[in-house]
Amino acid sequence: MAASKRSKKQARRRSVRQPGSKSEFIRTRPPGMTAKEVVAAAAELGMTMSEHFVYNIRSTAKKKVSSLAPSLSASATRAITGRASSREAEFRRLTLSLGLDRSKQLLAEVETKLAALISGR
Repeated sequence: MAASKRSKKQARRRSVRQPGSKSEFIRTRPPGMTAKEVVAAAAELGMTMSEHFVYNIRSTAKKKVSSLAPSLSASATRAITGRASSREAEFRRLTLSLGLDRSKQLLAEVETKLAALISGR
């Protein structure tokens, strides 16, 4: 009997949980969005998290940016990432981590594949 209760409870948890991780959800929110707003948005999707968790994830993300480009000063990294949308800032961070040449190669591949899809090939 206890096993059936447990499996029902686990099934309920799985059905409420949205795809993707909580950290990913936080990183995709705009940087100007407060931690309280992020927690509220997550609650609407059935995710539970604390404001402290949001602060920790954002802090870790900032540390990763500076570690990805150690040759750049903090002010240079901020100048590159700027105050763009979170997706644009993430794109710039990825470009820094991958390197400009590799980023250009990947963009060229995406452009080629999109052109093929559009033309129906």
